[in-house]
Amino acid sequence: MVRILPFLFLLITMFSCGRNENVIGQFTLDVPVTVRAGLAPLKTHYFVDRDIKIAFEKYLETKNVSLEEVVKVEPSSALLTNITDNNGWGFVNKSSVFVFNPSDEKEEYLSYELNYIPVGVGDELSMIPFILDVKKLFIAPSIGIKIGLQMRSASPNTIQSILRLRFNVVVE
Repeated sequence: MVRILPFLFLLITMFSCGRNENVIGQFTLDVPVTVRAGLAPLKTHYFVDRDIKIAFEKYLETKNVSLEEVVKVEPSSALLTNITDNNGWGFVNKSSVFVFNPSDEKEEYLSYELNYIPVGVGDELSMIPFILDVKKLFIAPSIGIKIGLQMRSASPNTIQSILRLRFNVVVE
């Protein structure tokens, strides 16, 4: 066992040094989401916003970076926060977020997902990001977001929430 430890340390060091990228910041989108009371359980319900205005180029100007210098834009974090009451998200079994091109909805990317949500979860759902490049979607003036919530049981009441999406902006 002692002989394996130096090998594992070397392996971990090799993999951690592989990325030569500069994250200049995180581009944030706040998307309001209303989950109506009584949605059918055991189904996935989608909440779609086809026209979220983004000012990505203005964001880049604040960082003194041009669009040509951006190598990629990748999902970083997604947090769905219940702002109505303290019921929590225990009635949801699975959540996902897709980012899509409003001009061509077939150009859609699963960007964040949480495959199992415990019954006792609180007011916030933190989803796991996928490692993918969505830069081409951020060149347009708007972007589309589709949120999927697979219900475990019917929602107890109408819930107002905010989905905060963060994307890493990577340059050379």
